[in-house]
Amino acid sequence: MKEITLLRHFRVKDACEKRLFSSSEIDAWVELYDKYDLDYHDIFFVPPQKVYTSALSRAKRTAEFLGLDYEENALLNEVSAAAFIDTKWRFPKLLWLMLGRLYWSSGKVKKSETKKETYARARKVIDSMIAADESSIMIVSHGFFMRVLAKELKERSFIGEMDRHPKNGKPYRFKHTFL
Repeated sequence: MKEITLLRHFRVKDACEKRLFSSSEIDAWVELYDKYDLDYHDIFFVPPQKVYTSALSRAKRTAEFLGLDYEENALLNEVSAAAFIDTKWRFPKLLWLMLGRLYWSSGKVKKSETKKETYARARKVIDSMIAADESSIMIVSHGFFMRVLAKELKERSFIGEMDRHPKNGKPYRFKHTFL
């Protein structure tokens, strides 16, 4: 049996009070987002044999808080939330993020990976986890990319459920009984 637990990093304490952002300002915020403090709390989980985190600080700090030895893997990084157009016009942060994901979904992104590339990256991650010797693995990653990973796990007959919008610090277990 193979068990893969997906864990979204702890909630980021976004210290930015700005309400409207130009494209360069939203890109700067995206860079800062990984450096903000996290809202740590204790969670219950079954200790895995192996833990992988993304290369982003918030995932690594989550694993460290939980006392987990981990291996960093940039393939687990979040899909970039960089601005999808260059403009001095200002929009709310949420609008930037939502439209950025829509552009990603349409395959028209210019500054980051495409949807096709994201799914290929997720397949590569799942292939390596299935090939690993460990029967229980935890992946500490990010909400949007975790949705892609969960979809790929289910396509490979893993059984498990995840919230539509993965909660910070909540483990989601997927099991495959024939691997």
